[in-house]
Amino acid sequence: MSIDPWILVVVLGATTLLLGWALWSIKLELHTRWCEVGPLRRGERFHEMIATLSLSSLTHGNDLRILQNGDAYFASLLADIRAARSSVHFETFLWKTGECSGALVDALCERARAGIPVRVLLDGIGGKITREERQRIEASGATLVFYNHARFRNLGTYNTRDHRKLAVIDGCIGYVGGHCITDDWLGDAQDRAHFRDTSARVEGPIVTQLQGVFSDNWTEAAGELLVGEELFPAPRASGPVTAHLSYLSLARRTSSLKVLHHLAIESAEREILIQNPYFLPFGGARDALCRARKRGVRVRVMVPSREATDAKIVSHATRHALRPLLECGIEIYLYDRTLLHQKVFVIDGVWAGIGSTNFDDRSMDINEEVTLSVFDEGVAQELTAAFEADLAHARLLGLEEWRSRSFVEKATDWLAWTARAQL
Repeated sequence: MSIDPWILVVVLGATTLLLGWALWSIKLELHTRWCEVGPLRRGERFHEMIATLSLSSLTHGNDLRILQNGDAYFASLLADIRAARSSVHFETFLWKTGECSGALVDALCERARAGIPVRVLLDGIGGKITREERQRIEASGATLVFYNHARFRNLGTYNTRDHRKLAVIDGCIGYVGGHCITDDWLGDAQDRAHFRDTSARVEGPIVTQLQGVFSDNWTEAAGELLVGEELFPAPRASGPVTAHLSYLSLARRTSSLKVLHHLAIESAEREILIQNPYFLPFGGARDALCRARKRGVRVRVMVPSREATDAKIVSHATRHALRPLLECGIEIYLYDRTLLHQKVFVIDGVWAGIGSTNFDDRSMDINEEVTLSVFDEGVAQELTAAFEADLAHARLLGLEEWRSRSFVEKATDWLAWTARAQL
């Protein structure tokens, strides 16, 4: 039985159109032309302006504790979960079964069996939870859902991943940062098997914003709108820290996360510190960093070395992007002890950012992310001290070393850079 060639043409044409539509629908990157807006002066309304332009609102009276590496983070998180009295919300991108996940599942299930509402949100790709752990969570009465699971109806948005790492306990304690749920995040970054990362524990009015961030993806994934005074208790001042959250990266609009990072760079007067595992600065960011350096700002960037990274292709793409930065005098440090995974910036020792956002187009234009922006000298100085301590395990990349790469290395770097929007 022969098939009419025209039928094959129609089927092929329809398939091509469907694929083209899918590829177009997942291309969320905006090619915004970033102009020079600085140097910005930090007047009395500066903080409010930054929060407003990054689609947020400023909160005062927060308490914040920096948690360095897995030992500090998991000890604090598990203690707060075990003490929960009204609700536990947990959201993460990467989950792999092991000692780390086992301890978390034990704590979540114990609270759920005690009658506490427990909601767990995992990314549909990164959340590689086993059937046994999933059954344990669900049998305890907790609710587990996946964001943007692998289904045909999600084809047009499948490229958008939930890359956030956050927790909210009782509506009054929050966690935000870079820690994932795999055994790689245990320990104290003592070797290549234990990653280097930073998160923050917060109390105060900022937790209301963080609960709203969790609700954002939970409502989409679970179809449940989170409301009520138990989930959103009246905010109480808990400390001296001023902060806000940036998390919106809406399709066909300028990314609030790009705006936040761009304004941070443009406002710098003395020093910029950046620690990020996936540093692929968009054109506007590269230009802004070079402008900062030309006006006398010291700029230091720390990324994982090629040997320590978990994403070789990203490391290649990063190297391709470094020429204008090195030529204008920006210091690039390669951290070699283990994977450097924190997403941190510090501006002039007074303003800091901590969160899940990588310094690349995927995080700032495509993924669901969150960055905590903190205006507090104590927090900024603590993160600066951590940067200085990390220098003991890093080396400075020189311009001549960058130029001396082989032809094959340069070609590989260029090819990786062409795919930067999806890395």
